[in-house]
Amino acid sequence: MEAGTDLEQLARWRVRHPEANYVTPTGKTHSVLDVPERVGVDALQRILVAGMAPGPVAEVEGRYLFFVAPRTLPDVDGGDGDGDDDDEWWSSSLDCRPDTLEEHPGLRWHDRGSYVFVPPSVSMSGRTARWVYWPVEGTPLPDAVVVLEVLADVIAEFSTA
Repeated sequence: MEAGTDLEQLARWRVRHPEANYVTPTGKTHSVLDVPERVGVDALQRILVAGMAPGPVAEVEGRYLFFVAPRTLPDVDGGDGDGDDDDEWWSSSLDCRPDTLEEHPGLRWHDRGSYVFVPPSVSMSGRTARWVYWPVEGTPLPDAVVVLEVLADVIAEFSTA
């Protein structure tokens, strides 16, 4: 029921409530491309072999979550003259909420209005989320479209196999 971004406060809450789950809203500072685990394992390997710099990658309940740069347009004014882009974002049929898994069993793109669980959250089935890749500190989040291309290629290969 509590939320925050202060790392020290989050650490205190973790000590006080070790069983608490963590979620992160998506769309403002990051988006998440969410795929089945077998697709994610293969895609992460391809990204690393290609020398690309992936963002953090988590495994949550048999799905790989690729954290990417949000789809906002940073150089666009939202129309109110203040220079911000809070109202600018791209819509996509891949956008989803976590409760639409049956409708989007393959690739899901979590952006504005969505959220994802992050490690060390524990799912209803008792599985603990885990980080499978963590980039070097200071590495920017990758462009979502670049990661999406790799994920789409792997999904296409698995669907024809």
